[in-house]
Amino acid sequence: DREGISINVLGVEPTGLRFKVMPLADGSHPAIIGTRILVTYVDSGKVQFSLNNIRLATDLSYTSDLPPKNCNCSTTQKL
Repeated sequence: DREGISINVLGVEPTGLRFKVMPLADGSHPAIIGTRILVTYVDSGKVQFSLNNIRLATDLSYTSDLPPKNCNCSTTQKL
């Protein structure tokens, strides 16, 4: 959604990114499938890329494919 959801990255594995979705303000857990855009902030700015093939894993965590090494990832530097 436009406000986004928070995730906790559990690990980066050869098969993809493993993460847990944090509960919303009302305590509910959003279900996510398909493709989402990951936006993360780092010291030098923002990194953004697609998380494809999101699927439910065990222990209520999710796994998604990692973007290819030659992905068209978007970066923005702080001024």
